[in-house]
Amino acid sequence: LNNSGLVAWHSFDGGSHNDSSGNRLNAIQVVNVSSVAGRINEALSFYSNSSLYEIADFVQLGQTNSAYSVTLWVQPFTLSEAPLVHLSQTSIGQNWCIDMLGFLSNGQLVCRSWAGSPMIINGSVLPINTWTHVATTYSSTIGLQLYINGALINGTPAFSFSASGASMYLTLVNSLLGVQGGSCNTYMIAHTGTFKGLIDEFRVYARQLSADDIYALANP
Repeated sequence: LNNSGLVAWHSFDGGSHNDSSGNRLNAIQVVNVSSVAGRINEALSFYSNSSLYEIADFVQLGQTNSAYSVTLWVQPFTLSEAPLVHLSQTSIGQNWCIDMLGFLSNGQLVCRSWAGSPMIINGSVLPINTWTHVATTYSSTIGLQLYINGALINGTPAFSFSASGASMYLTLVNSLLGVQGGSCNTYMIAHTGTFKGLIDEFRVYARQLSADDIYALANP
């Protein structure tokens, strides 16, 4: 799984902010994070209301009907309504933008995509102070899927991913100015809180991972 379709892989080991996939999609903005013991080696702790970790140049996430998968380990410290993975056309979180993964106020995990209107899957409430593996995958033939700890939670019917047509930015735990303007306002998670917790092994693929792939990542 370290080669086939892997676009970016941020292990955070040794406090690194670099991409281990070989594609050089390194972090371009890192604010108020610290390196701590992780699920696998080291992780990043997001401890501030202004914490964020931003990566640029995701070309495939701006292409209509382009398959993708986003996976990570997450350990929330508290339950609050907040973004987890924000996708945007600009570096400040605006224009074409959506929260691919986020939390509702009760701690329920949700994943989203876009087909001219939001495609949404509601997951379960994640436990605090516990590592949980999360994956969201998409293809035009299968649709959007959400996995938690290697198990498929739910999926949508097949749909056409209506992308921006531009190279995209991914930002962890912060939508930047996405809540203040741009087309994402009407279908984003209401950001009444801020995610505080740990993230480890953040990966992006340019294909829809299979159930076996996800299980392998969730059981290292």
